[in-house]
Parts: sequence; structure tokens; C-alpha cells
Amino acid sequence: MRTLYRAGELGSDGPINGGRSRLLLETHEVLLPFLSRIVRVIRIAHRFARRLADSIARRTAKGMAWRRARKAFAALAALAASAGFVGSGCRARPAPGGTCRVAEQTVCSARDRALVCEAAPLAPPDPGAATMTAAPPAPARTWTAVPCKGARGCGRAGDEDECDDTLAVEGDACPRSPPLDYACATTLTDALVCKEGRFDLWRHCRGPKGCRVIDGRNVHCDTSLGEPDDPCERAGTFACSVDGKTMLACDGKVLVAASSCRGPKACFFASGEPGAEPHDIDCDDGVAVEGDPCTQARRITCATDRKAELACDGHQYKVKRECRRSDCRIDGTELFCD
Repeated sequence: MRTLYRAGELGSDGPINGGRSRLLLETHEVLLPFLSRIVRVIRIAHRFARRLADSIARRTAKGMAWRRARKAFAALAALAASAGFVGSGCRARPAPGGTCRVAEQTVCSARDRALVCEAAPLAPPDPGAATMTAAPPAPARTWTAVPCKGARGCGRAGDEDECDDTLAVEGDACPRSPPLDYACATTLTDALVCKEGRFDLWRHCRGPKGCRVIDGRNVHCDTSLGEPDDPCERAGTFACSVDGKTMLACDGKVLVAASSCRGPKACFFASGEPGAEPHDIDCDDGVAVEGDPCTQARRITCATDRKAELACDGHQYKVKRECRRSDCRIDGTELFCD
């Protein structure tokens, strides 16, 4: 089982179960020795029949007997040829769309491609159809072609084939079977997730480290920077906008503007321990423009022209009062406006 990782909303990483289980060998490889013995027996019978036909032809002068011997020989030859064809078919390599037996088995078809044995998706039930009491038959398993664009491609790992799909393009085929499979886009700017047999966008990795494949198996996505409407998952987590002027918050589905950061420090991450990724976000909202986003009701700041005091109504900043005698300024935790 391989484990993939996803980055937290502020660059922190948490484990997520991903990848695919290692799989068993296809049944036809186990049957080959037995089928080879059958073919050898048929070939021996073929040679015996030919010798018998020649002997009969030599011992009789009648044309009828000769023709009967020829017919017997032809029948036995056809039987041997058909058996040989069946035996050779068992040795054929798997092909896309062909039937298979071992669920989730992987077979390399090229250096950068593989075939995966999986069941076809079940059709959605027809609401107008009568209710069936019997269980539906199990779907047939077929070989599905998947690309292996990771650094290791597709190759032998121990006694089985393994496909490195840690790099992919949105829309690439991927195994339908759980657990979820994650990959970096080949541009290293996005992280992808396998959904219904195709890789789809999971996260934009706009942070400076982008999307990385670590140790050949683990996918890390730097989501410390983002843009409004970027997909996210954990409500209450934050990111800085790419231009640094806005702090973004996750609402459980996408990033939304939480506060403007027009002060000189803009939106930034506090430095952590040496070598560790930063986890604490801060926003310099010492100045703002009327209508700028905010979430903390009654929070006050100065207008960018210093001529007014602004207050947050829980959604945006609005003018609270004008500063007619002196410019608006913030000293420590106090705001002065006269």
C-alpha cells in the first residue's frame, strides 16, 4: 500500500491513504506449463496420424482407401491446429478491453503505460423499472489502459508490475478502485485526484514550492498562496492571495476573501523553527479602503488617505467618522482620529 500526503491549507502536511495495493499475477501465467504439456501431446498425436495415413496409403492400391486416409489425416491436422491456436492464445499479452480475472492486477504494456484489471462501472438504476429481488450479476472485469508518467514509469517491482502515476495530466485515466489516488500535474502547479476513472483537479499549488513528489511516492501541495474560488476542504483555514493584498479563508469548499491587507507588511506567514514550514498567517490591515472585506465585527482601521476611521460590520469596512483636525493613525493597539 502506498501512502500519499496532501498539504494542509497553510502548508502543513497530513497523511492521506492513497495509491493502490500491490497485486497478484494473472492466472494465465500459472496455466502456461499445463497448457504446454497439452500442446506437446497433440503434436505427438499429429505425427502418429500422419505416419498411419502414409502406411495405409502404401498398403492399399485402391483410390478409395487412399482418399479415406487423406480425410482422416486432414481431420486430425485440423484438430491439432485448433488446439495449438487455443494454446497460443493463452500466451497473448493482455490488451485494452480484453477480459481479465485478478481484480486490480497491473501489467506493464510499455515503459510509460500499464493495463489494470478492473470491473466496469455499474449503470445507475432505472427509477421506472420494476424492483428486482435477485442480486444483479457481478460486472465483468476488463483491462483498462492507464498512463505511468511518474519518474519510474512502469516496471517490475519484485514479482509484480508497478505503475508510477504520481505525475499526470487532468483527464488522464486512473484506476477506479479505492483508495483515492493523488498525483501532481506535470506542470507541478496543481494536485490531482482520481475520480471515476479520471484525474481531476484537487488543489491549486500556488505556493513557492508548488506540487512535489517526495520519496517517489508522496505528493505535497503548497497551498500557502491562493486566489478566491480556489478549491479547499477545511473550513477556518487560511491562505494569502498571490499579490499579498488579501487574506483568504476556506468556507469548506472554496477560498473566499477574509480581510484586506493593505498595510506595508501585507499578508505574510510568521517564521517558524529553522527548516520547518510556516504555519501562522498574519495580515497587516493597518489601512483599508471603504468596501474592503473583513470578518471581525467592530474592528477599526484607518482609511488609506488617513482622512477617516473605518469600522468592520462583519462583512466589509465602512466609514465610521472623518478625521478633520489630524490624520488617522494607529499607535500600538490604539487608533487616533480627530
